[in-house]
Amino acid sequence: MKTLFKRMSAGLLALFVVISLLPATLPAAKAATGTGYTSASDVQYVKNGQYVANWGARGEVCVFLSSYAQNFYTGSNTFETLSQLTGGSSQSNAPQSALYSALKSFMTSKHSNQTSYNATRSLFCYTDCVLSNYSKISSFYSGKTLSGTWDGGSTWNREHTWPNSKGLGGNDENDIMMLRPTSVSENSSRGNTAYGESGSYYKPDSENPPASVKGDVARIMLYVYVRWGNTGKMWGQSGVMENMNILLKWMKEDPVDTWEMGRNDAVQSITGTRNVFVDYPEFAWLLFGQDVPSGISTPSDNDGVTANPGGNTGSGGSSSGGNSGSTTDTSYTQVSTLNDGDKVLIVNPASGMALSMNKVATHYNAGVDISGGFGSITDSEIFTVKKNTDGSYSFTSASGKKLAMGDSFTSMNETGTNDKWTLSSAGSNQFYLLNAGRGLYLEWYASKGNWSAYNPGSPSSLNQDYALAFYVKTTAGSNPTPPTTNPPATQPPATNPPATNPPATNPPATNPPATNPPATQGSGSTTTPPATQPSQDTTTPPASQPGTSEGTQTSSPATQPGQSGQPGQPAPLPMASVNPDDYFVKDDSSKNTIIVVVAALAVALIGGGVAVYFFVIKPKKNIAPAAMDISEEIPTEENPEDPTENNE
Repeated sequence: MKTLFKRMSAGLLALFVVISLLPATLPAAKAATGTGYTSASDVQYVKNGQYVANWGARGEVCVFLSSYAQNFYTGSNTFETLSQLTGGSSQSNAPQSALYSALKSFMTSKHSNQTSYNATRSLFCYTDCVLSNYSKISSFYSGKTLSGTWDGGSTWNREHTWPNSKGLGGNDENDIMMLRPTSVSENSSRGNTAYGESGSYYKPDSENPPASVKGDVARIMLYVYVRWGNTGKMWGQSGVMENMNILLKWMKEDPVDTWEMGRNDAVQSITGTRNVFVDYPEFAWLLFGQDVPSGISTPSDNDGVTANPGGNTGSGGSSSGGNSGSTTDTSYTQVSTLNDGDKVLIVNPASGMALSMNKVATHYNAGVDISGGFGSITDSEIFTVKKNTDGSYSFTSASGKKLAMGDSFTSMNETGTNDKWTLSSAGSNQFYLLNAGRGLYLEWYASKGNWSAYNPGSPSSLNQDYALAFYVKTTAGSNPTPPTTNPPATQPPATNPPATNPPATNPPATNPPATNPPATQGSGSTTTPPATQPSQDTTTPPASQPGTSEGTQTSSPATQPGQSGQPGQPAPLPMASVNPDDYFVKDDSSKNTIIVVVAALAVALIGGGVAVYFFVIKPKKNIAPAAMDISEEIPTEENPEDPTENNE
């Protein structure tokens, strides 16, 4: 009995030791630490020739500018100099500002190598690798770790964060700064839906598991908006971003992490340029004429910088602060009916743009951004309502111009005879406005950045670009109510357009394209994929949105003709001495605790079972003198091994 007691005590002691040591030995219980870098001198770069691997960790807030970033901003392109330039006064006139022009010119001049679409799949091993580990890449929206080896698109493909169907067409659609590797399911889930928080907008943090990338998204959209001049498709559901307020909100809530800074370094080593909104997020606020919020986290710690907002400093594009006329009372309320004599704003809620009688691109009406308030409204945007005896409405601006159309073209013509408009419901207290004489619907033409009129072909094709709201001027001191950017419920109008509608051509030949790449675009060498790469993946760009006159976009060729200096296949990078499992900085302590408990119970059961068997059960079989124990070690000859048997 004494021997049995000793054996049981030893078994229990061994079991206690196993359980006590288990949490310290399980990798799942380790806290993720990221890189731990707090200054540029801490960064340990892994290079292959000129190419640099992404050294950062997602979710680890970046509190410094990398050495690559510090050496990028020189001369007249330092933050101190650029931040003094005049920005816009709203999201509508930012592209006409001096700051926009300077940032665009700066990033373009540094962009010496254009990446081809095929090349990006082999270059992601640098830009999107996991802590410099060449063999692992991170899926953009979820942060899942994927194999860096291209498998023809079965596991991951290349996500156009700015969809091809929304204004891309050339080197911009192959820019590795904008392209990101994503799992096939994530790419399909997003499609080409605009980013945002309300309605049917795509929320980038909605993947499972979620990775905090909404700030990343905002900074990428700003890069394409400025670097490639793609201003006509920036805002609203027909664009890529709900509105300026959401963009700046995401910038603040999800600050730059070391992953973004490391990726900026990697992209610069490939293309020569950087995303200035990653290095200096402060530019986002300054670009739209807003002070940089105090207390936000940025790599350069330039929070609290005061903006230098201005009006329209150039020609073309939509207008806001640069409109002529005196600024009016800034209080307006949305109404559900129009009365004779009302003074109203005509607004497209999806974009937050108010109709102005000022012209853009010679013939078309400009828009004024009121998504942040009505401070930019002038007499050119206020219309007096006249209710006609036949039930139609006429609108005359406070500056004396009629909202009318001529007998041809899709632009407004203040001297035209077609000045009567009929209303039909668009749902959600919104309306479609049909020109009775021409059978064309008034719309905010988002891809061109102007107001015009158009026949979409059928009532079912009317989308959020045509849905309008009316805001009536109220007494001074009342609270303004900026338009909601929720997309309206699409309802067809009460009547179909007359059969005499002119062809659906918008805009006429005299309306220049919304975006023209700068003359320097397309120069430089093209980075081509290695010869051993399989054929291009079969992922196709999303289809064009219904209800717009935008054509179907196709990917440009994998290589751009006339470009030289093609680098060869990148050699495998040396593996960094880090565990990819430690890559994420997100707090998964509760998940790890569950894993530890389950694993501990499993090991305890196994260890306890083994201990009980050897120390308790097995001895019970032969409670006998020691001689019996010794005899058990003597081999028997009951089943001698046959030396001729093939045991392979």
